[in-house]
Amino acid sequence: MTLPRFPPFRQVPSAGRVATGFDTIYSSLKVVKRTLPREAELAAATPGAVAAPETFSGSFAEQLDQLASSREATRGLAPAVTGRERQPRPTVVTGHSLGGALTTLFVMENSTKQKFGVTTLCTFASPRVGDKEFARLFGLLPIDSWRIVNTLDLVPKLPPHIPVLLDYDHVDKASPFSAAGFAKNSLACWHAVETYLHWLDLTCAPQQGC
Repeated sequence: MTLPRFPPFRQVPSAGRVATGFDTIYSSLKVVKRTLPREAELAAATPGAVAAPETFSGSFAEQLDQLASSREATRGLAPAVTGRERQPRPTVVTGHSLGGALTTLFVMENSTKQKFGVTTLCTFASPRVGDKEFARLFGLLPIDSWRIVNTLDLVPKLPPHIPVLLDYDHVDKASPFSAAGFAKNSLACWHAVETYLHWLDLTCAPQQGC
C-alpha cells in the first residue's frame, strides 16, 4: 500500500503539510470569467465584437482577485488611482466533500494574501485536509469556521489518521449530526449534499432515492 505524502502547502509553505492530491488539485484550478447576458447582448450588437471568456493567471486566490477586480471595473467600483483603498469584499466560503477541502485551502491562502474579507467558512462532508500543524494554524484564523459532518458519512473519516505515519487532522469547528432515520442506509446517501441540506432545512428534499 502506498501511503499519501505530506508536502508543505505550496501556496503557504509555512502553514503545515497537506495531502498531495488536494494540493495538486488546488494548484491546478483555473478561473474563467463567464460572459454575463448583458455583455453578450452588447457584443452581439457591436459589429466585429466577440464576447470571449476571460482567463487569469497565478494562484487560485490571485485569479479570483483578478476576476473580482474585472467585475468591479465593469461596475465602476475599481480604484481610479493607484494605491487607493480597494472596495471591501466581505466573503463567505462554502464547499462540499472535495470542495470542502479546496475551500479550506483557499481560506488559508487568502489569510496571507488578503484578497477577500473572508468572515466565515462552512464545509459539508469535508475530508481531513492537512496535518496537525495545518489544523492548528487554521484554528488561529480570525474567522467563523463550521465543519458540518454526518457521523455516518465515510468521506470525513478520510484520509485516515494513523499516529506517526499519517498525522492528518480536522480543522475546527465540528458540527456533527446523524442521518439515521431520514436518509437511506447507503454510503452515497449519507454523503449526498442533499442529505446535509435536509438536516439544516427540512424544506430541502433529500436526493431522489435516498
